[in-house]
Amino acid sequence: MPTQVLFSIDAAGSSCTVGTLLKWTPKGSTADEKIANAQAIFSTLLTAQASGRKVRVYGNNSGCTVDYLHILNQ
Repeated sequence: MPTQVLFSIDAAGSSCTVGTLLKWTPKGSTADEKIANAQAIFSTLLTAQASGRKVRVYGNNSGCTVDYLHILNQ
């Protein structure tokens, strides 16, 4: 698994403009936990894209890093 999951947004998020690559660094204290976390985030993003659902992203605008995300109910 990658050490980061990169994805772009289609709505501006403060200093992270449309098309900017946002970075998710997998969470966990072991390599297995980080791999599982990266897979879960990638799966969440892929599910949202495939189903046309929006994702709310929370993170650090100055570095365009993501701390938390979830699929919105529409």
